[in-house]
Amino acid sequence: MTDHLHGGKKRNHIQEALRVARNAAEEVRLGPEAGEEYINIKEGQRNIEKRRLADHIARKYVNNLDAVAIDAGSTLQLIVERMMETKKFLSILTNNMTAFRRDSKRKTPESSNEFILTGGKYVALFDALLGNETFNSFQLFHPTVVIIGVSGLIPQKGFFCHGNDEKNVKELLFQKKDCTIIVPADHSKLGKSDSYLFGKTALSRNL
Repeated sequence: MTDHLHGGKKRNHIQEALRVARNAAEEVRLGPEAGEEYINIKEGQRNIEKRRLADHIARKYVNNLDAVAIDAGSTLQLIVERMMETKKFLSILTNNMTAFRRDSKRKTPESSNEFILTGGKYVALFDALLGNETFNSFQLFHPTVVIIGVSGLIPQKGFFCHGNDEKNVKELLFQKKDCTIIVPADHSKLGKSDSYLFGKTALSRNL
């Protein structure tokens, strides 16, 4: 029985390693110029789960007239979509270029939402704006709701992201005061670390 369990764990580790390798190979194939195509692929993975997350967050934690600071990422793009469809008079500040291209012109007049782009340098891999201008825009904003993307979550440690520029922005958002901070993650992110830790779970609680 013990050998069987150990064998199962070993197989699981191998499967996880293969999955990570496939994802890494896909990122290399796409390259930094892929932009929205990369987000489309990421959005297509676990799409039903991500849409349920987006529906839940927009319904439960976002109210009309809220000031929302929202980060980049495929799940967060879906959250922006749901907010634009179901809420009114929001002030949304984002560095999410996918969300800005898809939702700003098409739905803002219908919902009377204010859609603000942070500015910053464009990073095609994340289809996002990052850098000093992005940091400064988020720093000056006083949100009632903050929504942060994550590439990994280990309960005993905290929340992880992949890029250095990402880390600075996410740390800033994670430390915002007097607001509701949400870090949505589908099941594939659980138990996974990445390049940088931007927030500790000791400072958070489950929503």
